[in-house]
Amino acid sequence: MKNFYTLLLALFSSIGLFAQGSYNFDSYTVGSYMGNLSPDWTTWSGSTGGAEDVKIDTINSYSGANSIYFSSTSASGGPQDVLLNFGGTVLQNGDFSFESMFYIEGDNAGYFNFQGEITPGNSFATSCYLDDDGGLILSPDGPSVISQSYPVDQWFNLKITADLTLNVWELFIDGVSQGTWQNTVNQVAAVDLYPVNPNNMGTNTNSSYWMDDVIWDFVPYVLLNLNGGVTAVNVNTGIVNQQRPLSVEIMNLGSTAITSFDVVVDYAGTQYTENITGVSLNSFETYIVNYSQELTLVVGNNQVVATISNVNGTTDDDATDDSKSISIDPVVAAPGKLVIGEEATGTWCGWCPRGAVGLDEMERDYEGFFQGIAVHNGDPMTHTDYDAGIGTYISGYPSAIVDRGGDIDPSAFETPLLQRITIAPAALISPSAVYTAVDNSLTVTLDLDFEQAISGDWRVACIITEDEVTGVDVGYNQSNYYSSQSNGISLVAVDGTDWMDLSNPVPASQMIYRHVARDIQPSFYGLANSFPSSVAIGESYSFDFTFSLDPSWDVNKMKAIGILIDDSGEIDNGGAMNLFHVTSIGEQAEIMSSNPKLYPNPANDNTILKLDLLEMKKVALTITNINGQTVFVENYGAVKGEYLFPLNTSEFPAGIYLVEIQTGSSVEIIKLIMN
Repeated sequence: MKNFYTLLLALFSSIGLFAQGSYNFDSYTVGSYMGNLSPDWTTWSGSTGGAEDVKIDTINSYSGANSIYFSSTSASGGPQDVLLNFGGTVLQNGDFSFESMFYIEGDNAGYFNFQGEITPGNSFATSCYLDDDGGLILSPDGPSVISQSYPVDQWFNLKITADLTLNVWELFIDGVSQGTWQNTVNQVAAVDLYPVNPNNMGTNTNSSYWMDDVIWDFVPYVLLNLNGGVTAVNVNTGIVNQQRPLSVEIMNLGSTAITSFDVVVDYAGTQYTENITGVSLNSFETYIVNYSQELTLVVGNNQVVATISNVNGTTDDDATDDSKSISIDPVVAAPGKLVIGEEATGTWCGWCPRGAVGLDEMERDYEGFFQGIAVHNGDPMTHTDYDAGIGTYISGYPSAIVDRGGDIDPSAFETPLLQRITIAPAALISPSAVYTAVDNSLTVTLDLDFEQAISGDWRVACIITEDEVTGVDVGYNQSNYYSSQSNGISLVAVDGTDWMDLSNPVPASQMIYRHVARDIQPSFYGLANSFPSSVAIGESYSFDFTFSLDPSWDVNKMKAIGILIDDSGEIDNGGAMNLFHVTSIGEQAEIMSSNPKLYPNPANDNTILKLDLLEMKKVALTITNINGQTVFVENYGAVKGEYLFPLNTSEFPAGIYLVEIQTGSSVEIIKLIMN
């Protein structure tokens, strides 16, 4: 292969023409550093010709005699960290491609990423992990989008193309497409070549790979007269019957300003339409269409297709970019399943705010399916036993575990939730509670109904948490490494607050803590001998746990959570209830004392609510769907004794509902599942 290096930088910078770079390294002296040989090759720090740079190698090559070689045995990778810049500019609105011959040495790994800006570290477009088992994972900003395999211990061609105008990226291995995706960061400035084998990706820390015949090119987009294109469809997957916000990104790909257009989204036979007028969209400007109607997730892998039409009241000049689609495949939740996420945190921990944000996001997106618990360490909210227990599962702070599984980052709750929520629980857990104000005690009853047979040392535990916790002493100051005073990294909370805009530390007067673990009984590991050595399907068990509440705790902002721990130490299922509507000091408040039952549950067209009231009380019923929308309200007046309330649920779509039963001053919430 002829060695050449072509970069039409002057033309590219001035009028946006084609640009390319190609390298097979054969004309370079073996042992020389690439950063000293080519103006487009440098290092992360900008310092060339040292340990961070890469040398010309002759041990292994695909064509000719030379290649470049990366290696590391460090768990954190490096010290090599090499950048190949794509013309010294940010590439947007055109067709880009990058390819190279790779040789990943056996039992070793390879890695590279695309940088979205000239300054490295500001923007990661896509990361490619080539692990030591022959697995390839492409991960833009978040979960992986492609997981495939690659040839180990042999040369292969890896190519990534990107239509940066329409945000269509594609991976090829030896010329065969491995899949497409759209990027959150839809631009490129450089490729970062870094030898690393992360602990969570491979079986060791060894990275060793050669590269040869590296090529990149870019062809800018040419504007038509009138052209509106769909560049992104944004909707998150989740759980069947959930509703998800829907948005579509439109770009003006013509020279004429766009003032109006229609966008139709088609998903599983349902159409969602928005008519946009009164805008002024110039060339390459984008407009985000936020739909007023949320998309309801249905069973199966279905396309979400967005189509623009009626641009400026007419047909535009290019129909090929009028539509864009993505596939979503929501999971089906096992009836009665509640996944438990426990976060290890502390006010002293500067990175721990992302755990608080993670729990709030999960509550917003998966209420009724996920229950978060913040387990504090080294601050006034610490519960010693809970802190010690979770400490055996984690390697540092912040960390998290889902259903007592492996240690994860608390920003990554979603993936294990979607895996765990599909697993049918051994038992359904129904909490109820009685609060006695005279001695400030709370007794939580956990009723477990087994739907699967079990054997072994299964255990039950009960947790109480509190929201809106505040304090005045310095122990409630939250260390904040996201602050512009420290690192200046953006971390946006559910309410829109950016932690970068807050101080380090954030003073106690500005802090409100949620999901705070207040107590766990009888211990982190549960009640020994909770069950006989074997339990059959259909058996039921009941457990009482009494908590002495600290006077500073607000029972109206607390939650009771029951967990069933299997004989391996993982949480099989959870059950949760809010504690509120308590009566005045000196009286006993029945928070959950009427023993409500719904049957059948899961239900189809009808279900029956059964109450057993010891005294005359007014009964009111409110049913909401998982998104908090009220679907049924009824006041039944005052009743006493055993009462059956038939409910017509034939108009309820399949999904999870919360049934709120108010009896006098007490409120009871149970979960209804519609098939």
